[in-house]
Amino acid sequence: IKFPGKSALMLIDIGGGKLRLGGSALGQVYDQIGEDCPDIDDPAYLRNAFEGMQSLVSEGLALSYHDRSEGGLITTLLEMAFAGDSGLIIGIEEGVDPISWLFTEEAGMVFECHVDDMIKANEVLRNHGVSAKCVGITNEERSISIRQQYSRLLDCEMLHLRRMWEET
Repeated sequence: IKFPGKSALMLIDIGGGKLRLGGSALGQVYDQIGEDCPDIDDPAYLRNAFEGMQSLVSEGLALSYHDRSEGGLITTLLEMAFAGDSGLIIGIEEGVDPISWLFTEEAGMVFECHVDDMIKANEVLRNHGVSAKCVGITNEERSISIRQQYSRLLDCEMLHLRRMWEET
């Protein structure tokens, strides 16, 4: 994260909204394999997302980037916060299973953009046939907060989470 307190984190979901957990790091923790593994169901969408990301970079709209992969979206977001010495406020849509949403390892891309550039970034992506959704905003307080509707799922100091992450 390059601009704590002034930027948003946007997810390009290459998994098409699927939240398959088979073979995930979360499953490994619980000695479970799962049944449905993440996959690239639409290779053309992946190509379009890559090309869209390249356009965002060339136009200066993507400030930083991380893939969603091993460990899922939560790992992606936390690693971005750790690297940028930043905090996050993460929002999960109502009706979505937070565990699946946070831990699925479906292909995806997360990029940071200035809050004022979110609409422009989505316009650029739409020109490539893809879209992004805001999954969080950055903060300077170095705290990590995850919320869903009116529920607080996590409120923790980023430094505490970073120490736990470094221990592994």
